[in-house]
Amino acid sequence: MTAVSGRAARRGPGLLRIAALRWLAAELIPFGCLVGGLALAREVRPAAAAGYILALFAGTPLTIFYLYKVLGSAAAWVWAIAPLMIGSTVIGGILFGNSEVHTSQHPSGTRVVVTGTWWIVVAALAVVLALAVAGAIANGERWIARHAGNLPRTKFEKYARSRGTLARLWLTR
Repeated sequence: MTAVSGRAARRGPGLLRIAALRWLAAELIPFGCLVGGLALAREVRPAAAAGYILALFAGTPLTIFYLYKVLGSAAAWVWAIAPLMIGSTVIGGILFGNSEVHTSQHPSGTRVVVTGTWWIVVAALAVVLALAVAGAIANGERWIARHAGNLPRTKFEKYARSRGTLARLWLTR
């Protein structure tokens, strides 16, 4: 094996070494799951429950996993991101999915009149969710910068913490 082929065989950091792409991936995970789940709930009525589960119970864990393992953000960001995902799923489900609400006063359901206030609320939730994810990203990048020398560079190296262990996907050698 020559030196050139040895270097070519080793995998280096991929597209995630570009900071903008790391940020874009982190922002697209929760919104992608939210849009995909709500679209499934709207277009395929029998699969509406699966759509809401995708929007809520896939988006939040995938976002936290990416932020914690790949970017090194603190796990406590789940307390900021989870309520925003719940609110976005509920309000988005009313706006884009089924706008019927069942209560004890109206067990057969009553239609919700969607006004401009609903759109303002969903836009505000989306902006706050994007800002929370951006804050988590900045937190992770500061943590990785402080601990970059202690992180494992290969998947076989031992590491005492699980935070940021997949940072080898984007850290340079």
